[in-house]
Amino acid sequence: MASRLEQRKRTRTLLVIIILLSMACYCLGIVVLQIGRARGSGATATPTGLPPTTTHTNTPITPTPSLAASATITVSPTATVTWTPSMTYTPFTPPTPTPTATQTATPSPTPTATFTSTPSATPQPPSATPTPTSTPLPPVDTNTPTNTPETP
Repeated sequence: MASRLEQRKRTRTLLVIIILLSMACYCLGIVVLQIGRARGSGATATPTGLPPTTTHTNTPITPTPSLAASATITVSPTATVTWTPSMTYTPFTPPTPTPTATQTATPSPTPTATFTSTPSATPQPPSATPTPTSTPLPPVDTNTPTNTPETP
């Protein structure tokens, strides 16, 4: 009996460890998603096809002293090509469904044959059932008394 209790305790411990590890993985996944959303929420740079910007830098003219009696002037213009990207927000618009007219065949009513019976002049044989007759009833008095005020 003790081994069965130990086996249950070991199984319960193992299941608790698995549950705790899976919860830790879920939490780590939520943190990674939040960090990814925070990074991806900014606007992305989209090249707009503008030509690159050219920047000219002129170095100042400085006389260089020398031992000889001549002066040397050095001019060295340097052209630097700089591309400046501009950020363009491009929202996603899903396509809208367009209704299309379609022809549908509608069945018309189909004529059907209807059979009707026409009465014929066939004589009925005499029956043995009695024919009802009417007997006169005595008249019933239907006079009802009414109050009529007397005039003076």
